[in-house]
Amino acid sequence: MTRFARIALSLLLAAASFEVASEAAAQQPLPARIKIGILDTLTGGGATGSAGATQPALKLAIKELQDAGGTLAGRPVDFVWADSQSDPTQAVNEARRLVQREHVNAMIGPFSAAFTIPTAPIYTEAKIASVISGTSSAMTPQLTPYGFVGYYDSGIYMRFMADYAINTLKAKSVAILASGGAADVQAVEDFKKAAGERNLTIVGIEQHEVRATDITPQMLRLRRANPDVLISNASFPEDGALHIKTMNEMGWKVPVLSSLSVLLAGSYLKLVGPDVFKGENIHGITFNNFTACKNVPLGEPVFAKFLARMKAFDPQNFDRMFQQSLTIMYDSAKLLFAAIDATKSVDGPTVAAWIEANNANFPAVSGKMGATKTNHFLFGGDALWMVTRPDVKRADGLLNKPGC
Repeated sequence: MTRFARIALSLLLAAASFEVASEAAAQQPLPARIKIGILDTLTGGGATGSAGATQPALKLAIKELQDAGGTLAGRPVDFVWADSQSDPTQAVNEARRLVQREHVNAMIGPFSAAFTIPTAPIYTEAKIASVISGTSSAMTPQLTPYGFVGYYDSGIYMRFMADYAINTLKAKSVAILASGGAADVQAVEDFKKAAGERNLTIVGIEQHEVRATDITPQMLRLRRANPDVLISNASFPEDGALHIKTMNEMGWKVPVLSSLSVLLAGSYLKLVGPDVFKGENIHGITFNNFTACKNVPLGEPVFAKFLARMKAFDPQNFDRMFQQSLTIMYDSAKLLFAAIDATKSVDGPTVAAWIEANNANFPAVSGKMGATKTNHFLFGGDALWMVTRPDVKRADGLLNKPGC
């Protein structure tokens, strides 16, 4: 046998050994107990959103799992909570702790692009399946091949907003006000692209620090630009509410397209005032499933049935919850549970492949899922709607759908 033949044979044997080892690793038995980490924001400035949305939603999903026997793939499940403390550095530290010291088998959270982007490489390196939240279109399958985002990406909702500005509000020009988080910076770029494709003129763009206390100079510059519509993009309710509060103090009445005003309407009511939505000047993006025409029977929609379950689960705190935000991580957690149970595996690539193949048929409360191999955001533009009165609800908790 020649030297080159021996080298070729060695390479073939090495490749075969690697393939066998990889297959054996994938077929390793499940752990005696499946451990799922939950990286949430329990303290700090972002804790309000967690207490009003992600925590109750995840606790309901966990209770439903426990009521059904408390197992996935025939194994009992333990949940380990961690706190990002509203700090990206702490989020990274806690992600490492959960993965490297707690040896979790899958992850839920974090729930903001400020935290999901820096923690994604940790999950990817460990090949851990995860469900997270955030709107930045930077959350690609290349960054998070085993992770799925329980939301719609900024590219999708910014195109949706641009179309709404043109078709519904008949706008010719817009201005953009955004906070300075990673997702907000990306959203501005996404809107610039969407506006360019639609010949929608952007007359001004202003950004400010996350959780700024005074944005008057930025708002004055935008008002002088005289746009037909103002785009308000924020990652935290404090920033979105400050946009509206500052406009009201200045007496500026331009229509606003908001990324958060519906999902976190409770914060807007608290921070701006009880009349914040009465002028119907704030057009907020939400899930179509959260709205209903007047002729739809009360209690019939899937979201109404979900709200009834949530109220029965935690009646004392139900009225304080951000009800239009509850299903985002509830749906995501339930999808992760279903994937582990169906595949009888906690192997990240295996779980991710099942989600890519099956999420479109998953009975999500928020709406039809549409993640693919090339897009790991669970919801697309066909799941979205715009409303102006998130403070006015039907008796079953749904928002009145405009136009019907």
